[in-house]
Amino acid sequence: MKDKRKIGLPLFAVILLPSILGVILISVLSWRLFDPAVERSSDTALSVVDELIKGTGNAALSYPVSVGETAEVERILKSLTSNPLVFAAQVRDAEGNLIARHQNKNLPIEKGIQIQEHREKLYYETTGDDPTNEQHRVYVGEVLYQLTPYVVNMEKNRLRSEYRRLVLGLLILVLGGILVASRMLLGPMKLIKMALGEISRGGARCRNQ
Repeated sequence: MKDKRKIGLPLFAVILLPSILGVILISVLSWRLFDPAVERSSDTALSVVDELIKGTGNAALSYPVSVGETAEVERILKSLTSNPLVFAAQVRDAEGNLIARHQNKNLPIEKGIQIQEHREKLYYETTGDDPTNEQHRVYVGEVLYQLTPYVVNMEKNRLRSEYRRLVLGLLILVLGGILVASRMLLGPMKLIKMALGEISRGGARCRNQ
């Protein structure tokens, strides 16, 4: 019985250990590739939405600020701050007086929440066809956007969590398959080893005779 265990355990280790190490190595490498990809895609998504909010917000605010329509400015800010990426937005006129400020009350504000501030000048186009030409525009004020990457970070954490669960599930499944296959192969390999031992012992007896 002891001899069988001595034969079985090393043989079992030779079959199982390389497969386990290979699966773990592939899992680690795949995570090392997946995590930076998620980080890059999240940063890209945040920058795109950031530009979209600033671009559309500035275009909508320029005229109401230039003519002093405070109610319209407040309506636009309220609409902007309904976006889960916007923490708050405020507008000042050309003299620096605060016209309106709105804050997103639906965000789960926690201690240490990350805020990204962007100040953008507001211009109103008066003459000419080129809106980028300073001579064709009049400075009417400034808008401050306080953005939070809350939604993007939440999605990023969700993807990472799901990927970890997927890798863990595949790891358990593959290791279970390797274990079953190894147990199935162990019996025939023992028989082959015993047969080879019998053959070698028979050859030794023939030489002794």
